[in-house]
Amino acid sequence: MDMIAIGKSTRADVSAALGQAIVIPFDSGHEVWVYRWPGADRTSRAATELVILFEPSGVAKKVRVRPGYPTGH
Repeated sequence: MDMIAIGKSTRADVSAALGQAIVIPFDSGHEVWVYRWPGADRTSRAATELVILFEPSGVAKKVRVRPGYPTGH
């Protein structure tokens, strides 16, 4: 998350740093990019998720990280 600067990082910057994302485009021109990394038990519950909202101009507007839940092992 430290590599993404709100108001500065572009889609190209993020793509170069993190690779291909799940992209959700909106009619307004905004896009949400989602990255998921599997957790220790390889389930979606344990996965860490990074979500980035891009403005229509292509600049990052918001970033959210959701750490995976403990697996209970």
